[in-house]
Amino acid sequence: MAKEMSIRGIGHMFEFYVLPCGIVFIIISHFFKPLFSYRINNEYVRLFIGLAFLLTGLLINFISMKKIMPAFKEEKLVTEGIFRFSRNPTYASVIFFTIPAISLLLDSFLILLCSIISFVLFKLLITREEKFLEEKFGDEYVTYKNKTAQLIPRLFGKIDS
Repeated sequence: MAKEMSIRGIGHMFEFYVLPCGIVFIIISHFFKPLFSYRINNEYVRLFIGLAFLLTGLLINFISMKKIMPAFKEEKLVTEGIFRFSRNPTYASVIFFTIPAISLLLDSFLILLCSIISFVLFKLLITREEKFLEEKFGDEYVTYKNKTAQLIPRLFGKIDS
C-alpha cells in the first residue's frame, strides 16, 4: 500500500475510464440522436431538470472539496458536514447528479450508462482508497466507516451502497 495518496484519492483512475466512456457515448448520441433522445414533450422541463441536477452536483462537489482541502493539508479525517452522510460525496455527486445532468442537457439517455459504469468502477476502485485511510487513521476511520454510508446516504436504517 502506498504511504501517501493525493487529495484526489482514486479520482484520477476513475476519470481515466469514465471520461473516454462519456466522450464515446456523446459522439454516438450525436449521430444517433433519435434513437437515444428522451421522449419529453416539453424541452424546457428537461433542460430545467438537467440544470437543477447539474447545480446540485456542483454544489455537493464544492461543499465536499471545501471541507476536505484544509483537512488534507492537516492530515485530518473529515467526518462532519456533508461527510456525515456519505464517505464519498464527491463521487456520489458525479454518479448521481452530474452525469445525469449532462444526459438531460444533451438529450441522450445513453449517457446515463456512464453513471452505471462509474458506479461499478467506484465499487472496484474504492477499496484501495479505503485501505489507505484505514492504515492512516486506524480505528477512527473504521468507526467512521461502520456508521457512515460509502456512497448513498442511509435514509432508513443501515444500508450500504
